[in-house]
Amino acid sequence: MLFLLLAGATLSLASCSQDQTAMERAEDMPAGTTIKGADGSKIKKQDDGDIKIKDAEGNKVKKDADDGEVKVK
Repeated sequence: MLFLLLAGATLSLASCSQDQTAMERAEDMPAGTTIKGADGSKIKKQDDGDIKIKDAEGNKVKKDADDGEVKVK
């Protein structure tokens, strides 16, 4: 079941327009989903709706679902 959910999320992520940012793509993902890129990047939408993105260079961005605050590390 989990495999199907992740496969579906991966397909929907792959089918997104290349014009979308990682944050825009993450907003469309179901809660509890993590997608890892071949370059080492990772997009995670937590169960509470928060979005965490780590790019290949190690930069991190977090968007709080409650107030929309974006933090960059």
